Amino acid sequence: MSEGMLDNLVEGLLLSAVGMAIVFAVLALLTGIIAAVRRLDARWQERERGAAAGALARDAGLDNITLLLIAAAAATVIGGRHHIRRITRLRGAYDGGAWAQQGRIVLQGSHAIARRPPRPERARGRGFGGRRGERK
Repeated sequence: MSEGMLDNLVEGLLLSAVGMAIVFAVLALLTGIIAAVRRLDARWQERERGAAAGALARDAGLDNITLLLIAAAAATVIGGRHHIRRITRLRGAYDGGAWAQQGRIVLQGSHAIARRPPRPERARGRGFGGRRGERK
């Protein structure tokens, strides 16, 4: 082998070694970042579980403002007068995860509420709805 070819070979090997060192350094950095995010996520989930347990332990009673807001929402959806017979709190509604929640949203959104058509006004003293004295 000639000396020029040997120099090129050494330079290529050095370049390959530096490139591999950079790749492994970036991979180690990514591994560290992923581990840190995993630890942070575990802490956040623990806090959320504690907050959820505290929320379920509170009194399940409804105050007047909540009842008023539920009645207003029902009036908006129904579009008129209504009578609320019962309000029931569903415990553990989100236990099924995001898929179950999305399924409930789709199912509940597919239920169309049938609205009664407005009553036609009756013509008083006009026979069958025509002018006085006329029959259709």
